[in-house]
Amino acid sequence: MASVMCLECGTTIQLGEWYEDVESKKIAELQSTITAQVDIIKLLKEDAEMLADYLIAEWHGKDGFTFECQVCEAGFFETKESVKHTDDCLITLHTQLMNELGEK
Repeated sequence: MASVMCLECGTTIQLGEWYEDVESKKIAELQSTITAQVDIIKLLKEDAEMLADYLIAEWHGKDGFTFECQVCEAGFFETKESVKHTDDCLITLHTQLMNELGEK
């Protein structure tokens, strides 16, 4: 059973079940908040990936197709995945954020 000591008078109070109920509720609230934030991150990731896919243009030339980023103008790559974005490109920044979040 948990107890707390008053810093002013030094009296010790047994917290008992009340304390455990409060802590359980607090933990449940925090878990709910984390779950909601994870869901939001997933949606943001999906939106960013769709936008990134849309922002890489496909060009047809005499040698076949090439790909170019419409944001940073990095271009003339053989596949969408091989486009080398600039360091300040929004797609690069998104990729870095996903790496920090432990995704992909």
